[in-house]
Amino acid sequence: PDPSQRSRTRPTPSGATSATLFTYPRAVALPRATPPVAVPTTVSRRSLPNRIRPTPAAATCPTPTMSQSAVVGRGPNRPGRAVRVPLRCPTSLAAKLRGARTIQRRPIKFPKVRRVPDPWAPAFVASAVRALLERKPPSGRLVKEVVVSAEEAAVQLTQQVERLWADSTLGSKQGLWRRFQSWIDKESLPESADSACLFVQATGVQTTSMLTYCASLAGAFRKLGLDVGPLHVFMASLRAQGGKVASKPAPSMPREVMAQLVRHLARTRRFAEAAATLLAWKSASRWGDVRRLPRHQVLQLTDTRVIVDWGHIPKGWRSVRAHPSQLCVIEGEFTPLLCRLIAALGPFTELCPLSTPQFHQRILQQFPPAAALKLTPHSIKHGVADVLIRLRAEGTLLEEHDELIARVLKHRAHCSLPDITLQYVNDRPSLAVALGPHLI
Repeated sequence: PDPSQRSRTRPTPSGATSATLFTYPRAVALPRATPPVAVPTTVSRRSLPNRIRPTPAAATCPTPTMSQSAVVGRGPNRPGRAVRVPLRCPTSLAAKLRGARTIQRRPIKFPKVRRVPDPWAPAFVASAVRALLERKPPSGRLVKEVVVSAEEAAVQLTQQVERLWADSTLGSKQGLWRRFQSWIDKESLPESADSACLFVQATGVQTTSMLTYCASLAGAFRKLGLDVGPLHVFMASLRAQGGKVASKPAPSMPREVMAQLVRHLARTRRFAEAAATLLAWKSASRWGDVRRLPRHQVLQLTDTRVIVDWGHIPKGWRSVRAHPSQLCVIEGEFTPLLCRLIAALGPFTELCPLSTPQFHQRILQQFPPAAALKLTPHSIKHGVADVLIRLRAEGTLLEEHDELIARVLKHRAHCSLPDITLQYVNDRPSLAVALGPHLI
């Protein structure tokens, strides 16, 4: 048998059992830098150095590891005396077992390395960027000097911020904000999102209007750097109740009423209003987008074709560099009349000076059919949506034209017909025939 696997007891000549011995392997694995050292198979107390003192308890233990200790007993003749050998490393253990001097390892001295700043540390990055910016530019590039003072720049900045919203949107936001400020002053409440939720709930308006109020106040709070968490929770509850669905959409303007309105405006020599109304119908646009169209964005003006580049006038395309819906080609019915109306205006920076509320009041007061049908400037786009869906139901427009319908209405189409396009349609029977399932 393998000597390393001998029994832990050895018989004596008299038949008695000698001291309990511990069996070690013949060699102990050492680190790579030091070759393995041979170790005696058995260990007794006499082979250990004299400076190792025995411990009071005698015991046996399995094969030691780096975290264990070897216990050597004296046997029944001298009971109660054993030696515990701590095994810190194989090299020192081999030296102790051979009775040699304990090998003391010298600490490894690493060469001193010059510490380099961490390139990803924020302070290091900031200093590097600052040094890069303060470096002198290339010789061929000129640096423009500041031409205005801080006071003049503040005035220009204020004017720039005022262009954040359109005039109509800014007016509605200002009115809502003044109502909110007066209400919290009356109720002695702080200017916070919780007070805004209480104010919107106290207005008692429809769910859709409450959602609009919350969105307006949340936008103002974000720009002021205030917390909007409660408003978001309130808006989520309103959406769960169907707040995104308009309860009373603008009524659709029929084609015949639109033609009568254009002729009425042309007879009264209000060519700008007539041109804007007809262009809004032919291009399925909002009144606020049409009235701000400058003359240089009308690319072609003939009796058979009018080409318009909307650019970034529609609010849906202000953050988009280019999109196919920004270009519009107008042909067919009413095109010669539209050409004559635009040509009669001459050069202009805005097609029509009237805002949406002003035009609304004028057609209600001076055009009886509009007052009878309770039409609004937004009714023009709703009427165009009804005409397109009616053509789709009749089969004039096919299923592959659904995306084109959304583009004509200037809606971003993530699918063939997005939900915003369907909300513009008031002719629900035609919508059902065009898109609904036909059951037999």
